[in-house]
Amino acid sequence: MKIKFTFFILLITISLQAQQTKIDSLLIDFSQSKNKQEKIEILGQLSDAARDISIDSAMFYKRKQIKLAEKIKDNEKKANIFIDAGKLYLYLGKNDSAKIEFENAYNYAQNTDNQELIAYCIHNIGNALIYAGKYIDAQSYYLQALKIRQKINDTAGIAATTNNIGMIMWRIENYSEALRYYKISLENEQKLNNETGIAASYNNIGVLYWQIDSLDSAIFYIQKSIDIQKNLISCEN
Repeated sequence: MKIKFTFFILLITISLQAQQTKIDSLLIDFSQSKNKQEKIEILGQLSDAARDISIDSAMFYKRKQIKLAEKIKDNEKKANIFIDAGKLYLYLGKNDSAKIEFENAYNYAQNTDNQELIAYCIHNIGNALIYAGKYIDAQSYYLQALKIRQKINDTAGIAATTNNIGMIMWRIENYSEALRYYKISLENEQKLNNETGIAASYNNIGVLYWQIDSLDSAIFYIQKSIDIQKNLISCEN
């Protein structure tokens, strides 16, 4: 057991050293770059690389990226940067700050023709609200996102949003609606042939059936989820 623990610590140490080496290299690239767009990209990479070492450092680089991005006219890039900042705040459990960043992203996205991005921003506002336990408010944003995603036939987006609406319906004990949205999510995961998403949907449906004491249906769907997950593990090995 001691040998396994020591090996685990060694792996973590090697991983952190590799990340620090990457950060050092990116800092050199940043200092040498004269291109504003390139500097913005490097700051994003620095934020990503620093996340496993220090979330505060990751946020530091993200704030610098936002400040520099304010000087460019690329609204899509600005929106995506604010989305990343919002996700960092969610990771920190700062849901209100996350919501503000997602709203900033939405404001920039609105100045583009990218409907997929606009819907993604709205969906993420819903995420911040659901993390804060504000389920009804979250549902309102998810429904807005879903409307756009259906209009542009964003199958992956529809799967994600209907899954989250299903989760809200479950939380407020509207089980029939939860089941309906989970099945819509499943249908879209199947269109994508996304085995991981299909397995998750089967599991959600199965556990919901278990919740309402429909045990035969629960076992059926949970077993389908297990079978897919076993196959995925087998393929990985």
